[in-house]
Amino acid sequence: MLIACRHSIQNNMNILILLVITMFVITAGYVGYHASQNQPVKETKGHGMEFETLDVEESIQTLQSLRLDKSYA
Repeated sequence: MLIACRHSIQNNMNILILLVITMFVITAGYVGYHASQNQPVKETKGHGMEFETLDVEESIQTLQSLRLDKSYA
């Protein structure tokens, strides 16, 4: 009786593992399909972020002056 009970529990665990794996495969397929169907957005609007160009020479001078300031501290 005890051996039959263990066998039944093992079968239930195998079925549960199979269901979980199946769920992941179906979800991955669903998400992958819908991700491949959506067209990428070419314009981004409404973020209001402004980017300023950095002058390399100015950045180098700023870094050098900061380094000099720290060396005297």
